[in-house]
Amino acid sequence: MNNRLKTIFLFLIQNDDQYITVRDLSRRFSISMRTAYNDLNRIGDFLCENGFINLNREKNKGILLRLDNQEKRRLQKMIWSGEDQNISPRERSIKITRYLLECLDYITIDEISNHFQYSRNTIVNDLKKVKGWMSGHELKLVTYPYRGICIEGEEHSVRAAWTACLTEERQGKNLINEPKLWGTVIGKDEALKLIQTVSDLEEELQTRLSDEAYSRIVFSLGFSLYRIRNDREIEEDFLYPGLEESNEYQIISRRGRELEKKFGVFFSEKEKAYLSSLFIASSLQDEKNFGKIVNQWLPLQIVVRKFIKAMEEELGVELMQDRQLFYGLLAHLRPAYYRILCGMPADNPMYEYVIENFRFIHEKVMEQICLAERDLGILFPEEEVSFLTICFAAALERQKKKKKRIPRVMVVCSTGTSTSQMLLSQLKSRFQISLLGAFPARKVDDILESQEVDLIISTVELIRDNVKIIKVSPVLSENDMARLSELLGSIDTKISVDKILEIMKRHGMIRDEGGLKRELEQYFKSETTELITTGKDRDPMLIEVLNEDLIETNAEMKTRDEAVRESGRLLCSQGFAEERYIDAMIQNVKENGTYIVIAPGIAMPHARPECGAKKIGISLMTLKEPVVFGHKVNDPVKIVIGLCAVDHQTHLTALSELVEILNDKEKIELILKAGSPKEIMDVVKKGAALC
Repeated sequence: MNNRLKTIFLFLIQNDDQYITVRDLSRRFSISMRTAYNDLNRIGDFLCENGFINLNREKNKGILLRLDNQEKRRLQKMIWSGEDQNISPRERSIKITRYLLECLDYITIDEISNHFQYSRNTIVNDLKKVKGWMSGHELKLVTYPYRGICIEGEEHSVRAAWTACLTEERQGKNLINEPKLWGTVIGKDEALKLIQTVSDLEEELQTRLSDEAYSRIVFSLGFSLYRIRNDREIEEDFLYPGLEESNEYQIISRRGRELEKKFGVFFSEKEKAYLSSLFIASSLQDEKNFGKIVNQWLPLQIVVRKFIKAMEEELGVELMQDRQLFYGLLAHLRPAYYRILCGMPADNPMYEYVIENFRFIHEKVMEQICLAERDLGILFPEEEVSFLTICFAAALERQKKKKKRIPRVMVVCSTGTSTSQMLLSQLKSRFQISLLGAFPARKVDDILESQEVDLIISTVELIRDNVKIIKVSPVLSENDMARLSELLGSIDTKISVDKILEIMKRHGMIRDEGGLKRELEQYFKSETTELITTGKDRDPMLIEVLNEDLIETNAEMKTRDEAVRESGRLLCSQGFAEERYIDAMIQNVKENGTYIVIAPGIAMPHARPECGAKKIGISLMTLKEPVVFGHKVNDPVKIVIGLCAVDHQTHLTALSELVEILNDKEKIELILKAGSPKEIMDVVKKGAALC
C-alpha cells in the first residue's frame, strides 16, 4: 500500500461523520476520477479481507467509513505496518493476470500500477511473466499505442484462464462463497445462488463431483455470467460429438429458462453447450457414482476394455476382472475426452510424483494410449495420461497379495491353420492363459518333453497320463466354455519356490540354498501381485449371444418406437429379457435422448440391467426403409441392435467384436443387402474370427 492510499484511508477515518464523493477525493489528492474509483475499490477489498465493515456507499451522497474507536485504532495500526504486502512475486503476477482478464477495455500500465499500488517497473516486469502465462492458455497480451493493453483470444480461453487464476489463488481451499475471492465479478448473494444451482444440477445428474471440479464449475459459471452481462458471449461451437445427446446437455437445456430467470441473463445454445461441457469435463469423486452417465457411453466402455486388455499383455498381469480399474478409467476418460476437445488444460498435481515413482507403468500407458486416441479421434497430453497411470498403479497395488502364475496351455488341432487360428483367437480373448501355440497331434510328446504344460486343449481324441486334456469343438460352444473355466480353475497356479530354485540351479551355483528359499518365500508372500483368476462369470463372445433367431432382415418399421420395440421383442422371445425390458428400452430413449444412435445409420437401444435383463444378449435388425430417430448427425437409422446386459461390463467383449464388424463399410453393406438371418450370421462369424 503506497503513501497516497494510506493518506486516503486516514482521510476517510478522520471524516467518518460525513459522506465523501469521488470528485472530492479527485480534487483533494490531485488524481483522476478513475484512479479515485480504483483506490476506493482497493480500500473496500482491504476492509473485507481483514474483517472490517465495507465502505458505505449512498447514491448522490458519496462514501462513508463508519468504525468505532477500537476498530479505528486496529485499522490504523494495520495500514501503517504494511501487513497487506506479504505477497510473493508469483501471487502478485496471478493477481495482475486475473485483474487483466476481468478488464473489459484497454488498460494502461499506470492504471494497473495505481490499482495495485505497485511501482511501474514492478508492473512492467510482471507483465512479461503474465504474457508467457497467457500464451500457455492460448491468449495474447497485446499493447496498442495510445490505447493500452488488452487480451486477445477465444472467449472460452479467457474464461478458462480466469478460472485457472482463481484456482491458484485459493490454493486448494474451498472459498467459493468468499466475497474477496469473487471481487467485482459477482456479489455474495449471487455466489450463494451459484453454489445451490451447481448442487441441484449435480443431484439431478445423480453424480458426485470432486471438490475441485465442483469449485471450478461454480467459478466458471460465475465468470460466465459476468462476461455475458458485458456482451462477451461464447462464439465457438461446443456441440462436440455426443454432447447434445448427453444427460448434462439435456438437463441444462431443460432448465435453461429457470437459470435465465434466476440470474437475469439469456443463455444462448452455445452458452448451454459450454456449460454442459464444464460438467462433462469435470472429474467425479467416486467412479461408482456415474448416475445416468454410464449407459450413454457404450463406445467409450469398449475403448476402456481394449485399453485394459492391451495393458494386461504389456504388464503380464490379469486386469480384465478388476472392476475398480474399469470404472476408474471410465470415470477419467469421459471428462478427459471433453477437456481435450474443449481445449481445457489438464492439471495433475501428482504428475511429477507419478513420473518419479511409476515411470515403468507410465511408459507402458504412453505406448498403449494410441488405442484410445485412434478410437476417440483425439491426442492425449502426457499430463492427462498420467491420470491413467495412477489408475493402473492402483490396480497393481490392489493385487499385491499372493502371486499366481498363468496356466501354460497348448492347443492340438488336426485341421488347417484357419481353424486353429480361430480357436487360438477365442481362447486368447476369453481366458487368462499362456498359449504355447497350436500343434498337430504327432508333436504332442515332443512339446511335453521340452516344455511344462498344465493343460492340452484338443479338437481330437487324445490321451496322456502326465497332463490334463480337454476335447472341444473348433468353434467353442457354451458348454466348452463352461468346462474350460472349471478345469482352468482347478489347476494349481501357485508360485513354486522349489521350482524356481530348480531352474536357477540349471543356470548357476547357489551358495546358500536355504537362505535363498526363505527370502523367495517371503518375497512371494508379501511383495508381488496377485492375479485374479477367471471364473465362470466370463464375458461371452459375439457368436455366443447372437444367433439367427435374434436376427430380422428388411423389417418394415414406421417409427423409432416401433423399431426399438421389435428389437426388444427379439431378445424377449429367446429368453434374454422379461417383457418389461421392452418398455424400459423405449422409456430410456425418451428420457435420455438419441445417444443410442451410436454411428451413422446404426442405433443400439437398451435399458438398465435391473429393468428385466436376464442374461447377455444381442439382437440385430435391418430396416427395409430407414427410420428417423431424431439424431441430428447420425439419422436415418438402417440397422437396429438390441442390447441386453446384466451389468455394465460383461457384455463388452461381444459388443466390441460387433463394433469392429460395423466399422467395416464392406461388412455393413453385406449386412444391409442380406436377405436372411443366415447371411448376416455368416458375415458376423467371419468378422468375429478376425477380432
